[in-house]
Amino acid sequence: MLVLIVSMTLVGAVLGTRFKVLILVPAIWLAAMANVAGGIVHGDSASTILTATVVAAVCLQIGYLCGIVAQYAGTVARAHSSQALQTRSAR
Repeated sequence: MLVLIVSMTLVGAVLGTRFKVLILVPAIWLAAMANVAGGIVHGDSASTILTATVVAAVCLQIGYLCGIVAQYAGTVARAHSSQALQTRSAR
């Protein structure tokens, strides 16, 4: 389960830096299908498959939010450093 949490959070973070929020719909759908297929192959119970699917969807969303925050922080830092450089060169 830990591998699922970490991987889905990282995938969500990458999606958050590159795409708009609507990318989460197909990403969650693909994660759900992969969880169902993997659960059936391993012979897991329906509750285990459902729990893994919900955890994957939540981790994708959390990762997406973290990706957006990281992108915003990078943009603000670049703007701030650019403004500082302009202030120094104006002197």
